[in-house]
Amino acid sequence: MIDAGNVFEALSEEQVEKFDVFARLLREENRRINLTSVDGVDQIRARHFCDSLAGVVVIEKLFETSAKISLVDIGSGAGFPGLALAIALGHLDVVSVEATGKKVAFQQRVIDEANIANAKAVQGRAEELAHDVQCREKFDVVTARAVAPLGILVELALGFVKCGGYFLAWKGAKGEKEIAEAKAAIETMGGEITEQVKYQVGAEESNLCIVCIKKIKPTPKEYPRKFGVIKKRTLGR
Repeated sequence: MIDAGNVFEALSEEQVEKFDVFARLLREENRRINLTSVDGVDQIRARHFCDSLAGVVVIEKLFETSAKISLVDIGSGAGFPGLALAIALGHLDVVSVEATGKKVAFQQRVIDEANIANAKAVQGRAEELAHDVQCREKFDVVTARAVAPLGILVELALGFVKCGGYFLAWKGAKGEKEIAEAKAAIETMGGEITEQVKYQVGAEESNLCIVCIKKIKPTPKEYPRKFGVIKKRTLGR
């Protein structure tokens, strides 16, 4: 069981300062546009920063290297987990993908003011970018947190992943049910589940986990489909 709070506590002073900037900007901008329902400093640290940083342990375990690792975070919203992971792991090369322009602009402000040199924010839709030759099967890692059910997520995500790379999906209490329902979609998209890494934020036990899906074969060229089709006719259902 990963204690995500311990990951935050192990950060350097410089990294903590970057998160302080991130939190300040999040609270400022949240008054203007709806970025998060969580507004207190301690809540932001626990529910956004620490929760995102559970992925640090998973990535370090999967790759065991300090060489550059390419990561795309889809449906990143205010920048979670992508920008948080970029702060914590300097050897990541992070592309944070978000469809809403105002959220992308916010992320760019965080990148600029917190000086997160290894991240960039891109406006776009995952189901479209996954067909772009510059993105198709080009990334070592894809992440997604609080975006959609797993059966939908795997179709959006696995087209980005290199064979041998991983899709990491943050999941909560419904994780087991979603995994069971997504098996056919995972297989169709060229993946297999290798592990479910449990984690907690704070002292209380929880049902939080990161589902690790390895890309074992190329994704068929027709996937992902348009989002409306994915949502209406999820693979395998």
